[in-house]
Amino acid sequence: MVLLLFTGWAAAHEVLEVRHVTVNGLTIPVESALDWASAHRARWESTEVTLMVDGLPYRRTRAGLGAQLSIDELREAVEYAADANEAAGPAEIVWLAEVDHTRLLESVFALRQETAPPEVDEERVSTRRALDLHAALKIIKKALPTPTRIVDLPSRRAIRRSVAGVARPGSFSQLLARHGSQYRNKGKAWSRGFNIEQGAKALDGIIIEPKSELSFNEVVGERSFQRGFMPANEIARGRVVDGIGGGVCQVATALHAAALKAGFEVLEHYVHSKRPRYAARGIDSAVAWGLKDLRIRNPYSDYVRIRADAHNGTLKVGLWSGRKPPDVEISTKVKSGSVAVRDQRLVIARTRTIYWPDGPTTETVLLNYPAEPQD
Repeated sequence: MVLLLFTGWAAAHEVLEVRHVTVNGLTIPVESALDWASAHRARWESTEVTLMVDGLPYRRTRAGLGAQLSIDELREAVEYAADANEAAGPAEIVWLAEVDHTRLLESVFALRQETAPPEVDEERVSTRRALDLHAALKIIKKALPTPTRIVDLPSRRAIRRSVAGVARPGSFSQLLARHGSQYRNKGKAWSRGFNIEQGAKALDGIIIEPKSELSFNEVVGERSFQRGFMPANEIARGRVVDGIGGGVCQVATALHAAALKAGFEVLEHYVHSKRPRYAARGIDSAVAWGLKDLRIRNPYSDYVRIRADAHNGTLKVGLWSGRKPPDVEISTKVKSGSVAVRDQRLVIARTRTIYWPDGPTTETVLLNYPAEPQD
């Protein structure tokens, strides 16, 4: 809920009783403001929003998607405006909605189930698409507080967890790339190690279809206590804090590094506000449910299988397919800042060259680290 209150100014000796307020551009008598607000909220929250998925409309009310207007906070703003004795005219109140993320998640997940494509045979499997859950959450959350009534939602090819009926024997005989790192799982670090193991279990066995995308957040799911994740250290806003699911970023980092080495496209990626100790600069991947995702795309015409394992303090994530991978070179360079100065902003240039059969391609990405810890 967001309320902004603006009042005019008058000379100090003047006392002017406020008899009207302006809410979202509409001037209303103070004594009628709450009655108007109740009716407005009921209309606004019951208004339907059309969600377009692959050209088909699905209608949901704003309230059903988690958008809500708070009468209590508006009442406080109106009372404050009515008591103000320095206003040169009606106080202006901007009454904006908040979005309940839990309710939105439940609604969008139900929509994904409703729009899920039917199972098809192997010849048609590459045409199957499903609602991109994580991207849809961000788009709807941004659109709900606005007057928008039609929202286009993205879809992508569905992820397969099983190779039954799809992968032929020997389809995953070639290792495209692998990345590993160490983690602590004893004493105070037990819960963080547990979360890493949970994240690896969620990734293991995932099949990425040819030319299709994978969302880390969609595969691993929300990191919550109810889903079996534990409180543990994580990096947020440049500091180490406790959070449910702390440690899962290390799994995302291993997948990101393997994807880079395998020639995958990286569609969405974020670095930490401080570089974690388990990854080189330019390689780490920060993920946060509903906010930051790691999305990668399989560039091959073959299925790719993820094998992930976390055991006894060692995390390994590998990508397997039926073809030999291209040679890949990755280098990083500090563009600005200094790695020797604690908490200084850094800009890292990461360059990757992939030697495809039809010729090499080179890309350079600039990555911003707001605060870099001392080595």
